[in-house]
Amino acid sequence: MAEAILRSLLAPELAGVARVVSAGTGAAEGVPATPLATQVCAEGGVDLKAHRSVLLTPALIRSSDLVLGMEPHHVENARRLAPDAASRIHLITERGAAPGAV
Repeated sequence: MAEAILRSLLAPELAGVARVVSAGTGAAEGVPATPLATQVCAEGGVDLKAHRSVLLTPALIRSSDLVLGMEPHHVENARRLAPDAASRIHLITERGAAPGAV
């Protein structure tokens, strides 16, 4: 949900150049969003039908300029996966998202 919502909020001039990827620390690859998540996003004008889960990997972290975790344990897992990228891994609320906004 966070990936699709963030994409929908990007300014048009950023939409074509910013890469937004959602990945889970315990995700199974290729699983679609739940029907409830799809419905909730659709009610907000965000299409989640094509979404498929992605596992967070060290390579994905290292290729990213910024990695945002929803919960502190997500940040800890990501920093363990790629300690050399720890300075680019943050809790989403540390980067301006209001708690409960996403």
